[in-house]
Amino acid sequence: MVAATSARAEETAPASRPIGVLAARYDRLFAFVEVVRTPVVPSERTSGWHLYPVRLQTDDPATSRQSAFTHLRANGIGVNVHYQPVYLHSSYRTLGYPPGLTHHEQGHVVGLLAEAVTGEPSGV
Repeated sequence: MVAATSARAEETAPASRPIGVLAARYDRLFAFVEVVRTPVVPSERTSGWHLYPVRLQTDDPATSRQSAFTHLRANGIGVNVHYQPVYLHSSYRTLGYPPGLTHHEQGHVVGLLAEAVTGEPSGV
């Protein structure tokens, strides 16, 4: 499962913010969602963070994944097993949307995924 881009772009992250900072923030936010496993990058490696894949550690991962997809998509969060980032699609650029998520949008994504897999709002 890959988290996620927001359908809303009324707030934008500063273009100068390194993408690794956003990934580190997802790491901190998801640390409180027990069933979500975040990516681990070995210390001798780096990542471009073009994706932020998460794994759901549940008794029935396939059902949980489908449930999470349905819940996130119903709430305007674009998520897929693998996807081309929305801001790379020509129609997205044509509309003038900038790449990236704001802190508010990241919190929204984390809260909805936590709610989808635990059944309870996260309060993020």
